[in-house]
Amino acid sequence: MTSLKSLVTPGHNTPIEKSPAIPTMWDDALARSSNVLVTRPSHDAWGIKKIVLMFCDDFLQRVYEMPWWYDEGSGFKTAIAPILEKLGVGGEWEERRIVR
Repeated sequence: MTSLKSLVTPGHNTPIEKSPAIPTMWDDALARSSNVLVTRPSHDAWGIKKIVLMFCDDFLQRVYEMPWWYDEGSGFKTAIAPILEKLGVGGEWEERRIVR
């Protein structure tokens, strides 16, 4: 959990309308340039931030795996793997059951 915490803690409480001096994983501009920026009209209006690693359409037909999920430099997959293992959804094929 320590590695995941170190990835997501910086910038988690920065208000959306304030751009941090140093971009964090929560920053929309960073997601737009190196991952994928997913907009959610209601969530965005409410100020809910997101780090998108996997996402599905509203009908659970297509699962989209984002670049940060596979980018070893981001560290997300490695940090989240122990959690998925505990939940019983570890491994390449089983990851496809994760939708959001």
